[in-house]
Amino acid sequence: MHENGLFGLYRVISGYIGLLSEANTVILGLYKDWTKFSMKLDRIIYRNTVKAVKHKAKMDKMMVKSVNSWRKQLFRLFMTKIGVNYIGVE
Repeated sequence: MHENGLFGLYRVISGYIGLLSEANTVILGLYKDWTKFSMKLDRIIYRNTVKAVKHKAKMDKMMVKSVNSWRKQLFRLFMTKIGVNYIGVE
């Protein structure tokens, strides 16, 4: 009777250990999946931020160009108002 009880307890404990090891493998699998996923996510975010930064730089360049051309036009207009013939020297 006593041995049976111990054997039963052993079976219960070994069952729990089995469950724990299964849970452990599941958790490890999830962790691996998560790391893969987060790495992919990081790559996507990095790629998009690089694109966004490049795009912004391009837009800023265009903006500077347009502002410069606007300044030149204003200057030409101002010079013609005064009566000085302004030839745009780039």
